[in-house]
Amino acid sequence: MYQAICNYYQIPNQSGQGRHLDFEFLDFCGKFKLSPAVVHASLQKLQKPELLQLSDGIDSPSQLKMAMDQAQLYDYQLRKPEHDLILKLLLRSYGGLFDHYTSIDEWQLGQRLNLNKQTVRKMLITLAKKGVLEYYSRKERPFISFLSDRVSEIDMSSSWVRDNPKREKERLDSVLELIRSEECREKQILRYFGEPETEDCGRCDHCRKQQVQLHGSTGLAIRNHVKELLQITPLELEDLVTKLAGFNEELVASTIRLMLDEKIVERDAKGILNWIEK
Repeated sequence: MYQAICNYYQIPNQSGQGRHLDFEFLDFCGKFKLSPAVVHASLQKLQKPELLQLSDGIDSPSQLKMAMDQAQLYDYQLRKPEHDLILKLLLRSYGGLFDHYTSIDEWQLGQRLNLNKQTVRKMLITLAKKGVLEYYSRKERPFISFLSDRVSEIDMSSSWVRDNPKREKERLDSVLELIRSEECREKQILRYFGEPETEDCGRCDHCRKQQVQLHGSTGLAIRNHVKELLQITPLELEDLVTKLAGFNEELVASTIRLMLDEKIVERDAKGILNWIEK
């Protein structure tokens, strides 16, 4: 994990001490294909030998909830087309926004809108001021501080690695449970860190799979249409959803996200969806 973090920031050996760098938690997990629970536990462990330090911002993601009902929001989108794109993206990316506060990631939204995170935040603040939604930005931007220069390897015999083996086994068992379980991933992570559990998030791979399976033949029909359309030509997400207008929009979005998770479909650097299954 330590070497992965150093590689993420391209820190050369024997350098890095005193650097304070923004940490995009989900981006890091995605690039190295690591579980969020594993990453968080490992970062806590790496603070013991004074290699690096993580700020607490990672534990306080931004929260958002729609202040308007669906009819009012639709009317607003017609009157304010400049805000239509981000509102559509929010509704397609997160479930339950009309019912409860939901954790969001401005960086991920920005990637899909080709905007930086600060611009996305400004747009959300504007929408909050207009009474469209309620938005609470994360209180602190997470960052990593390198407390010492990068080392080529860590002494695995030191006491900070060997301490409390029973607790380490419990952590490993929790991670294995997270990987193997068919339960909502977000609920499992909240339980792992001792936080109050909520309803299923509706966004993780398990929840999306459940949604598609719940709709049976409709979900299969959407998958077949996605395959046919993308085999003809790659499409942007918005264009693909438009071509599937005869289906429930939320189910379409869930199906496409599940196909991305399954690596049947991939999104390139420009946000274009491509069919890749052989």
